[in-house]
Amino acid sequence: MFRQLTTVLLNQPQIREQWEKMTDYDHANLNNNERVTSLVFGGSSLLGGLSKPLSLRGIFGLTSGAYLLYRGLKGYCPLYDAFGYSSLTSADEKQLEIERREAEAREQSYSNGSNGYANRNSVDEQLLETFPASDAPANY
Repeated sequence: MFRQLTTVLLNQPQIREQWEKMTDYDHANLNNNERVTSLVFGGSSLLGGLSKPLSLRGIFGLTSGAYLLYRGLKGYCPLYDAFGYSSLTSADEKQLEIERREAEAREQSYSNGSNGYANRNSVDEQLLETFPASDAPANY
């Protein structure tokens, strides 16, 4: 279920861009499915803790929810790091490295005063060339 949710969410360009901005590429040790799971359960735990913030259950809900939200947003788990564990597979690590390079290139192009189109790849070029042709002609 969370794998499908992750796929649907990360295929949205705006969500993907924000996801990449929040990721701590230097310390990431969580795969995307685990991140989405942490976000869902962290949000629900935080909301549950807000219902009774002065009880022991509420305090536990608030702290565990905040921790899970941090973990999901950053892609970094301090507990995993303390035990030397990572849920990233070798394919996830390669993908993370590719995303890190793309994010750095995008950030560099923005800092150089470019509007982000300076580093377009061939897929972007092909898409821009075919865009007007994809519209049906209007005959009135």
